[in-house]
Amino acid sequence: LSPAYIFTVVVLLLLDWNHRTPTGPSIEPMYILLCNLSLHDLIGITALVSQITLSVIGIRRYSAICHPLRYHSIMSKSHSD
Repeated sequence: LSPAYIFTVVVLLLLDWNHRTPTGPSIEPMYILLCNLSLHDLIGITALVSQITLSVIGIRRYSAICHPLRYHSIMSKSHSD
């Protein structure tokens, strides 16, 4: 799921959460569950992206330290042998 989709679900749930009926607020357990699931998905996506970013940075540093003379050819898009 994309972060924009999750954000939209959370906003719509919060807007509906504030909708009042004659008997009081219309808070149902389903809305709480959907809101929590959406927020947890958003947190999970953020954690995954940060781990991937750290992995890429680690690979680049490893290449720069262990293979300093070949670093440019390793990191370039075209590999000419």
